[in-house]
Amino acid sequence: MTATVKKKRTLQSRLEVKGFLFVLPSLLFFLLFVLVPIIMAVTLAFTRYDGLGEMEFVGFDNFVNIFTLDTVYLKSFANVAWYALFAIPLSVVLPLVYALLINSKVAGGKVFRAIYYLPGLTSAVAAATVFRLVFNPDIGIVNSFLRIFAIEGPQWLESSSTAMITIVILAMWQGIGGNMIIYAAAMKGISPEIYEAGKIDGATKPYMFFKITLPLLLPTTFFIITMSIIGAFQLYDQVLTMTDGGPANSTVTPVFVIYNRAFGTNTSMGYASAQAVILFALIAVISTVTQRFVKDRAY
Repeated sequence: MTATVKKKRTLQSRLEVKGFLFVLPSLLFFLLFVLVPIIMAVTLAFTRYDGLGEMEFVGFDNFVNIFTLDTVYLKSFANVAWYALFAIPLSVVLPLVYALLINSKVAGGKVFRAIYYLPGLTSAVAAATVFRLVFNPDIGIVNSFLRIFAIEGPQWLESSSTAMITIVILAMWQGIGGNMIIYAAAMKGISPEIYEAGKIDGATKPYMFFKITLPLLLPTTFFIITMSIIGAFQLYDQVLTMTDGGPANSTVTPVFVIYNRAFGTNTSMGYASAQAVILFALIAVISTVTQRFVKDRAY
């Protein structure tokens, strides 16, 4: 009996070692490219460092300056809120509608799924370059189409009132496909027996959608909302390519400001790290609150 127990323990130990060896590459990647950079960023946040000279410990001066003097960085959060006001509802409603369409038994469902998803595979910089031409106020397709109806189109990217809306349109064009696939998969996971029971009780399709489908999709919806919020804070490629933060800082985002502060003309790694720490903390708080809300309401 003792020999059998020893063999089982030896076998279990070997399996644990093999399992650890399989996990080791991912663990090393996480340590080297995620955990270590986070620790370094937090450390740099309390220093004055230009990336070349010596580090000078300044305590909380960087954080104080951010909240009292850095109007551009604070404005970037207002821009993100403006972006999210349009982008997040569209990121939920449009993919849900498309998922309903491709999951319905209509001809060409797979073709439409591919068409809607293809923009998500496009390079953000390439797509932004094309959209910059499309929304060009003089030669762009959009304003040329409006002129057919004797409508003078706006300046789009050159106007602070429409520049962010243009970025929202691009982000939606690229992001809707991925969210559509998530919704479509979630709908496939709903048991058909639930709908059959609804039909037996005489429920109509609209009633089953609002009373069965939507409630069961709440976890998926909150996941998409959370990822859309995080994506809004991380917006960078489209802004850099289409507007470079202009006009009048109306499209600057936190990541855009952080990058320019770290690698721009007035380089300050310590100050940029403090900005990054604030952004990280804000995203962590929003993600935690959202997930807690999901647990309380969706399950």
